[in-house]
Amino acid sequence: MLRRMESDSVTMLAGAIRLRFDNRGFPIIAIARSVVVPYIFGPPNLVDQIQEKLMRQPAASELTKRELEVMRIFWDGGEMTAMEARNRLASTGVDLAYVTIANLVRILLEKEYLRATNDERPFSYIPIRSREEVTKGFVGELIDRVFGGSREHLLAHLLGGNRRLSAAERKLLKNILEEQP
Repeated sequence: MLRRMESDSVTMLAGAIRLRFDNRGFPIIAIARSVVVPYIFGPPNLVDQIQEKLMRQPAASELTKRELEVMRIFWDGGEMTAMEARNRLASTGVDLAYVTIANLVRILLEKEYLRATNDERPFSYIPIRSREEVTKGFVGELIDRVFGGSREHLLAHLLGGNRRLSAAERKLLKNILEEQP
């Protein structure tokens, strides 16, 4: 029996792209990125929410720790194959199997962080989202989620308390403030 889904389930549902089964082997949900079946998911407003979640660009925070490690390799090294990325990552002390890196590269392609530059094997990839764009996304989401959208609260947290700013940090802060109009 299919149940009406609560709107809180939209986020979980938007990430589900595989067929799932209950303990008796019956399918619970099957969804493709571009297909939403209204009679399964409830009223139109919920369908609209689901479609919006599926069609939006992934947020920066949707990168896992490993995906971010792979992105750093591409940002620092430019165009390369998955094997080259694996070797560079291994040289930093993170020695993962080639299959793991290849899967991470595939995920980054799907999330539109990387793009293939050729049509034959071995495929080469380049980042299509800059380090700055992703960093801004992380910081923006941190401010929204943790500090309720308040940059002032973030600054108070960073600059307050028992921690003293180093000379380099004070100089950087002074330069930033002088650049403001």
